[in-house]
Amino acid sequence: MKGTSAFKRLLFWGGLIIIAGGGVTAVFLALNFYLVPPEIDPQTGEELYEGMLHPQRAWIAVAVFMGTFITGLFLIGMSKILALLSDILDQLSK
Repeated sequence: MKGTSAFKRLLFWGGLIIIAGGGVTAVFLALNFYLVPPEIDPQTGEELYEGMLHPQRAWIAVAVFMGTFITGLFLIGMSKILALLSDILDQLSK
């Protein structure tokens, strides 16, 4: 069952990467999600208008994190189910 072992590891690590990526994305959105982006003068690089952050950016960040967290946990759970099924298959084949 070597092929399923690699697939289980892929699902497990894929789930962890999705959870970590969702956390990083949520932090980025919570800090940098602009409704109106900042205006910068192209000649001097001076900031003319600081921009307006989106008022609901925290809720959007939480929604993104929860979506990726649930997806990552689903993949991790699927890898554990595959591990249990392969153990049952090994016991039945003995």
